[in-house]
Amino acid sequence: MFESRRVPEIVIILKCKEDSTFKRLIKFDAIEAEYKRLMDLRAKERARVREEERQKKLGELKAEEEKTPEDVAAEMAKWEED
Repeated sequence: MFESRRVPEIVIILKCKEDSTFKRLIKFDAIEAEYKRLMDLRAKERARVREEERQKKLGELKAEEEKTPEDVAAEMAKWEED
């Protein structure tokens, strides 16, 4: 309309509350589902990395010849707390 340099014949103004607009346009369920999916992936990755680190530390402790199984268990318990 602006380029044709004509005045519009009819103007329609729609009014609605901001909350109702958000409820109609934003898909909260889809956003929440994606958030949960990403959080599950991150939790699994953290668990995998922690288990790898735990196995590595356990292997290091078992490799030391002078440590008894009780010493290894005590150090692993300390490692778990840290």
